[in-house]
Amino acid sequence: MAVDANGNVYVTGGSADGAGGGDFATVKYITPPMVVRQPLSRTNALGTTARFTVEAAGSLPLSYQWRRDGTNLVDGGNLSGVTTRNLLIADVQVEMRVLTAWW
Repeated sequence: MAVDANGNVYVTGGSADGAGGGDFATVKYITPPMVVRQPLSRTNALGTTARFTVEAAGSLPLSYQWRRDGTNLVDGGNLSGVTTRNLLIADVQVEMRVLTAWW
């Protein structure tokens, strides 16, 4: 058994048959990624920069992708850090949404 620098655990074992042959196997156990601290909601003044941070744990390397309404965000305009643990939204503006119900 061994543990690498990223916290992955490796277990190696073998078996032998009666004819002098055998097999060996190595199994790598990884820790699935999970969010350990959700980004906090915030209220910003107009024109300021909003910063959101997430904390995750699991076997390294971890990767990040910020989303809105199920769609991946893309760096550009007032967004940066969309594939990091820190999302920045510069020059915050008011957003108006109109909700309509249909029967």
